[in-house]
Amino acid sequence: MSFKDIVGQEGAIKILQSAIKNNRLSHAYLFVGPNGVGKGLTAKTLAKTLNCQKGDIDSCDKCRNCIRIDLDKYPDVKVIEPTGTSIKIEEMRKIRREASFKPLEGKKKVYIIQEASAMTQPAANSLLKTLEEPKGEMLFILTTSNIHGLLPTVVSRCQLVRFKPLSVKVIGDFLTKKEGMAKDEAYMASNLSEGSLGKALRIAGPEEKELRDQVIDLIAKTSLEDIDEVFKTARQFTQDRDQIPFILSIISSWYRDLLVFKESQDSTSLVNIDKKEEIQREIEKYSKEEIEETISLVLRTIDYVKRNVNPQLAIENMLLKIARHEYTRTEKQRAKKQNTNKFTKICVQGEIND
Repeated sequence: MSFKDIVGQEGAIKILQSAIKNNRLSHAYLFVGPNGVGKGLTAKTLAKTLNCQKGDIDSCDKCRNCIRIDLDKYPDVKVIEPTGTSIKIEEMRKIRREASFKPLEGKKKVYIIQEASAMTQPAANSLLKTLEEPKGEMLFILTTSNIHGLLPTVVSRCQLVRFKPLSVKVIGDFLTKKEGMAKDEAYMASNLSEGSLGKALRIAGPEEKELRDQVIDLIAKTSLEDIDEVFKTARQFTQDRDQIPFILSIISSWYRDLLVFKESQDSTSLVNIDKKEEIQREIEKYSKEEIEETISLVLRTIDYVKRNVNPQLAIENMLLKIARHEYTRTEKQRAKKQNTNKFTKICVQGEIND
């Protein structure tokens, strides 16, 4: 992959290409942005460009050096990733030992440290010493989705390059044109992706699509009449903590679709457009105010989870309130039906008496 193939990050790429063109590269860069928006791809493409045999401001993607870097078989480009949940000091010590040597084959020795905020404190301090003594033939690229997890002294030694979330259109176009995905499926994945192309690709996969179906089905069955089922659903939603944000985004998109369709009857704006018939049936059950209340409830739950409130408690609370809405609505409908039947009976009896 070359710079021209990376979608939605024109600003970041312009900064890097300008530095290459004017021979003003920093010795260390920090790429900051959400996961799945192209930080790692851009880092590797920069490493390829600097060691490309054609020597332009973009990698040719075809020469021996570019191909070997893509395959992680080029001796002067190393990618360091967390082992388990952290990057340990041994990795940084190894880099420090190698810092005194010139590149074996290429023009630049490039170290890409993925999710640098996962470095342990000793590892970060060891890296800091290397950054304080930069070598001309060495370049560091740190990537992170959490800049606050890095030592301020490490951040201050790097040139910051920000990567923004991708637009729904950019992701949707990529999925349809590059991945050959159906338009409705691409629209659903891009809307649930929160600006991450990597996440959109996962959402479009069979496992995530099955999870979406299960979540929507479970939400539809939530009722106070079976309180055990409510808590069982909460446990199912919190089994995999990494999936909790996605599950909540599905619930949010579902009620958002109900509101949109309730208001406009416009199916083209639905996120879950493949479930149009279900949405059409569901909106008959709710008033606009009920849907708006539920959306607010889901958004508050998302905020609680982001602030590290116990996710199971937060989701149990959300489901209980949704179930209470369902129960109240059902009871009102029953009472209305009973009153209607009672009125009809009185009218019939009146006609008989007459």
